[in-house]
Amino acid sequence: MKSVMSSFKGAKLTSSYMEPYAVSVPHSSAAELQVSLKLSDPENCCWVGWNGQYVALGYLAGTHFLGKERLAEAKVATAVYKVLGMLWVASERLQLGSQFDASLSLLLPANEMHSKLALAERIKEVAKNFVAPTGEIQVNVSTVRCLPEGAGIFYLLAARMPNELRKSDIAIAMLGYRNASILVSRRGTLEVISTSNLGFHALIREVSKRTNNTYPEELVSVVAAGGWAGNKLSFELSAAVKEAQPLYFGVLENWLKNSIPKSCKQLVFCGATDDYFKLKLEETFVTNFKLIWHAGESLPHSLDGFELGNRLLDAYGIYLAETAVAGELSVNR
Repeated sequence: MKSVMSSFKGAKLTSSYMEPYAVSVPHSSAAELQVSLKLSDPENCCWVGWNGQYVALGYLAGTHFLGKERLAEAKVATAVYKVLGMLWVASERLQLGSQFDASLSLLLPANEMHSKLALAERIKEVAKNFVAPTGEIQVNVSTVRCLPEGAGIFYLLAARMPNELRKSDIAIAMLGYRNASILVSRRGTLEVISTSNLGFHALIREVSKRTNNTYPEELVSVVAAGGWAGNKLSFELSAAVKEAQPLYFGVLENWLKNSIPKSCKQLVFCGATDDYFKLKLEETFVTNFKLIWHAGESLPHSLDGFELGNRLLDAYGIYLAETAVAGELSVNR
């Protein structure tokens, strides 16, 4: 769960990150941790409750309540509670108090966009009154915009090269941990082409099979830090990674080649997974496309308190776009 947030008119801009875990718990179990975790950052002691149901989120869910990845279910299945968690984190980070107004933009996997209207209405209703570690929270959510993952990169691209965007078709390959998606800007109009479950977790799953690791999520940071060469890995893990890489990359390469429209001459790679595979992606696609990495942008250092780097650019692009629109509206009033 990654976010970029600011107070009124961008007076204070910050980012936030919570691990993707969400676990239903009794209220007493979450509440009793308030004393022991009262010095923690809000991201690390987050739980929310609504209508008698309580959910621990992020680090708290993963460490105290045996939270594990729930990749088999749609993101929208736990999205409402995760949004409530981020609203509480925002109230703490931005010192908004227990009652405030909010406008939200959410990035969803392209294949879950059909749920956007129901999700938006649900968030507006539930946010009106929920509980969190500091007590009752009341948020008036005026708008909830749902966009496909990769839309923020499109906005960054539009700001950087508007003329090229208007005149040509440009493909955007968003390679994340969970999903891989292809979006295309057709002369400035964004269109979702294809999405798959070929995110980085697919490689981790193959590595896990070869190391008898029953908790593949524990391998993520180690494998990612080892890079393509895997020089920093143990002998056993290095062997497993080198065996799994060509299997995974072969499927990913085939999917990309068959999904990107032939009208596209430029290809934007973004997301965390493309950094891991950058050398292989460049070697494979540079002959047919002009390659652009992360829309040619980088995250401001001041906003990268969680060391997310390029992983936060999609959300940052949406924030910049929404801020620009809000500025235009205020000027035109």
